[in-house]
Amino acid sequence: MFSGFTDFNDLQPISAKGTSFCYPCVTHNTSPPTCPVTACSLTDRHIKKLNPTSQRVDYFDRNVTGLALRLAASGRKTWCVFFRANRRLRRMTLGHYPAVTLHAARTKARQVLAEVALHGTDPAAHRLDTRHGATVADLAAEYLTRHAKPHKKSWPEDQRIITRELLPHWRHRLVTDVTRRDVHALIDAVADHAPVMANRVLALVRGMLNFAVAHEWIASNPAARVKKPSPERTRERVLNAAELHALWAALDDLSPTMRRVFKTRLLTGQRGGEVVRMQWSNVDLDTGMWTMPGSETKNGHPHRVPLTTPVVALLREQRASVPEDIPWVFANALGSGSVHHRARKIPGQLTQRLGFHFRGHDLRRTVATGMAESGVPVQVIARVLNHIDGSPRATKAYDRHPYDAEKLRALQTWARRLDHILTGTTSAVVPFLTATP
Repeated sequence: MFSGFTDFNDLQPISAKGTSFCYPCVTHNTSPPTCPVTACSLTDRHIKKLNPTSQRVDYFDRNVTGLALRLAASGRKTWCVFFRANRRLRRMTLGHYPAVTLHAARTKARQVLAEVALHGTDPAAHRLDTRHGATVADLAAEYLTRHAKPHKKSWPEDQRIITRELLPHWRHRLVTDVTRRDVHALIDAVADHAPVMANRVLALVRGMLNFAVAHEWIASNPAARVKKPSPERTRERVLNAAELHALWAALDDLSPTMRRVFKTRLLTGQRGGEVVRMQWSNVDLDTGMWTMPGSETKNGHPHRVPLTTPVVALLREQRASVPEDIPWVFANALGSGSVHHRARKIPGQLTQRLGFHFRGHDLRRTVATGMAESGVPVQVIARVLNHIDGSPRATKAYDRHPYDAEKLRALQTWARRLDHILTGTTSAVVPFLTATP
C-alpha cells in the first residue's frame, strides 16, 4: 500500500542525454515542470553557501532518504520530504530554512517516513483533508496577509481586485471545488466588459492558487496554463507640444497638492507611485536631492533623483502647506497617508477636460523621449528612470558610479526644453552637454 524509500536510488531522476530532472511534486494526473536535482550529505555550512540559479533545484540529503532542500530561483529554501503512496510519488513540505533547521528537518522527515512505513497513512493527503472546508474568501484573506502584504508593493491593487472581481462570484465556494471551467467562466465574464482587467484577474487568481498549492490547501492549480483572454500592447503615446501646453494649463486648475504631484512627475520622469509616496526624510531641498531606498522603488534598487530648480520650488511650496510632523510630502487631508488613491483618479478627470486620452505614465514616456531628442545618452536616461539597462552583468556588478551629475544635467536639459514648449523662449533651449574632463 504505502512504503518509504529503502534506498536513495528510488529518488534518482530519469535522465536524458546527461540532463537530470527530479521527480514531480504531488499532483492529480498532471505533469508539472521538472527541475535539476543533486544529492549530497547536507550540512549547515553547505546550505548557507547555496546560491540560487535561474531555475529551481532540489538538493537531496544522503543521510535521510527522501529529505530534500528545494532552492527556488528567488533564493527561498524549503524543506520537503518525498515518499510513495499507491505507486505515486508524494511530496510534503516541512518548512523553510533557516526557521526549520537541518536537524529539525531530518527529525520531521524521519517521523513522516515512519508514519508511512508503519501505519500505511499518507500525511500529505491528511494535510489536504484539513483544508477541505476552506472557502475562497478564507484563501484570499490568508494570501493577502501572508504573501501579498509582506512581499508586494502593489498589494492594495490585489485587494481591490479580490473585493470587486473575485469574491462576488467565489466568496463561499470551497477552494477544493474550484475547477478549470470555473476559472474560464470568471475570466470570460470580466473580459466581456474589461478585456485588459481580465488579464490582471487571471494573474491574481493564478497567484492565489499557486499560494494554495505551496501551502497545501490544494494539490494542483486549476488556473495553470489558462491563457490570457486579451492581447496587450505596450503603450507608445508621447505628448506633443500642444498637448503638453494644454496639460500644464489644466494642472493649474487642480488642487494645490495634485498640481504639485503631477508637475513633479512631469519634471522628474519618476513613477507615479514613487512620487506620491515621497517622504520628507528622503528629500534634501538644500542640496536638491531625493533619495529613494530600494524598498520604495519598483525594481528594488535604491535611486537618487537630482532635483532641478522648478522641482525644488514646487516642493518648498508643499513643505509650507504640510505640518512638520507629517512624514509624507504629498499627504492626504487627514495626514494619515499619501494621496495615492486621489492621484489615481486625476488622469480620468484630465482626459474629460483635455479632449485626448491621458494616462499618468504618458508623462514618464514623454520625459524620456524629450531627453533623447535633446541628445541625452540612452544610458543616462536609463539611470534617470531607474531602469536596468542592457549592459553586461559584470559591468553592472562593478559599476558603482552614482551618475548624479549626469542625471542632473539630463533633467536640467529636459526642464529647459519643457520651459521652451510652455513659454516659447527659444534662448532657454540648450542641448545636453557632457561633463568636461
